[in-house]
Amino acid sequence: MKRCLTIICGLLTSSILVLGMAGCAKGNDKIDSGSIEKGVKTVNFTAGQLVTAEAALAKGITMEDGPGDYVHFPAGSIQPDGRPDNADPYPLPYTDLKSVSISADADYLYVRWQFHGEFPASSVEYNGDLLWDITCKIEEFTFTDGQGLLQSATLTSSLSLADYKNGQWVKTEHPSVGQLAMVSPTGQDSKQEILYKINTGEGLVAGGAGQDYILSAFPLSLFGIKIGDEVVFSCATETGSQIYHHASVDVLFGTETSKAGAPISYKLGSGEYKVGRLPDSK
Repeated sequence: MKRCLTIICGLLTSSILVLGMAGCAKGNDKIDSGSIEKGVKTVNFTAGQLVTAEAALAKGITMEDGPGDYVHFPAGSIQPDGRPDNADPYPLPYTDLKSVSISADADYLYVRWQFHGEFPASSVEYNGDLLWDITCKIEEFTFTDGQGLLQSATLTSSLSLADYKNGQWVKTEHPSVGQLAMVSPTGQDSKQEILYKINTGEGLVAGGAGQDYILSAFPLSLFGIKIGDEVVFSCATETGSQIYHHASVDVLFGTETSKAGAPISYKLGSGEYKVGRLPDSK
């Protein structure tokens, strides 16, 4: 299942966490904003870092996803924040997942999300509905840290297609990319939102507006893991909008009625994966 990956060294969109993750926090599943308050920023890949990422990804895995296989929410589906889900997903190529590529080197976990169309260069509306963001999620990322403890995390990479100003979403001419690593859940707040021990935008990002991909690099030091370690996770993308909590959802190895994809087992830096947990998974 090993596949080579060529990263297009195109436009590197500026990515400040406050902007890049705003849509994720407001448009989809809310996140603890501790890292935003600390001013943690996601920075762009340099040309040299892109070459390093390409070399790592060429030794990793690429998992394909078919076109038009969105999750179909039942009519009347409502999220805890009171906003509805879209029972008729918007058929936009840049919200339609094409593949997920993953690998690692001594420093980073690399995740490249590719879509069936290029992202818009400015804010867009579909049927009069302003799109807020397109968020890519590594969910239920389970691993054993350096102390031998079983841990979990959620990793997000997001393209923000609108700005949040004065309590409302407004169009922007500068869509931005950002990412967030939320590691080791510690409980829930009064609104039943998950809190995390680590909540940071640390890492590298590329792609976004004018491209058909988002590339993220998450430091392995956040998790206490290394090449050869096994991780288990699932993959999903969510598009938030002014009208819908989920304007569309696309999951990897999922079904049309399930928001979560099947678990994927992967040994960091290898060229193979399995859908489902490996026998030695904890």
